[in-house]
Amino acid sequence: MWQRFKSMNGNLKIIIGIIAVILLPITLVLLSIEFLVKAIGSKKKAKIALGCILVFLTTLCTRNVYNVLSIDKEEPIPVKQVSYNDKDKGKSENNIQEQQQKKEEAKKVEEQQKNEEKEKNNEPTKFFTDVYLKNKNCVNMTSYEGIKSNLDIFGYKYEIIEPNETTLRQIDVYDNQSNDTIQFQFYENDIGEEVVTVMQYNKKDEPDKSVAISDGFHVQPPKFQNHINNTNTEVNSIEEQINFMFN
Repeated sequence: MWQRFKSMNGNLKIIIGIIAVILLPITLVLLSIEFLVKAIGSKKKAKIALGCILVFLTTLCTRNVYNVLSIDKEEPIPVKQVSYNDKDKGKSENNIQEQQQKKEEAKKVEEQQKNEEKEKNNEPTKFFTDVYLKNKNCVNMTSYEGIKSNLDIFGYKYEIIEPNETTLRQIDVYDNQSNDTIQFQFYENDIGEEVVTVMQYNKKDEPDKSVAISDGFHVQPPKFQNHINNTNTEVNSIEEQINFMFN
């Protein structure tokens, strides 16, 4: 091989030399094999042994070189792994954001439900609407029999308390749902007819709180009154009484 190389012209030598340098490990293996072949041809044991050693060493070196090169080519793999980790991290962050968003939405729904429940609790009861509001003009106008007829229409349970020397005739009306009560007190007017003089609404869960419409036993025009802790406050409308009782 070496003799052929020396016999080549200048340009070809340069080209072959460059290739040999690039493929130096393989070139060394080929030269070692050539040396071994010539040693076998000369039948000299020392050269044969040396040739075998050279072939073994150059082959081993060549193998190691290409193993290193193959490892270098595989180095980008960890970069890919890092990119996968970045993706996993991004997914994890997205999951955290989604969970946080769900918590915020659940909190908003809960607050909305609480507000709706509060508004519902602030509304007048059906009992208040059916009896108190329906009879808001009853004071000094509606008779005892008229009140009884209205109560029978709505089907609420009521109790009649007959008058005596110290009390007026009274009707106590009961609500089975809220346990609130409404009291009608009657007074005999100038023509001998029993008409409403006081209508009072009492809340079961707030016993010290009530509202009433009263004419002071026919000595004054009907007035709206709020009662709390035995204190009476005159107000201008039934709407103010609703706010007082249910807000």
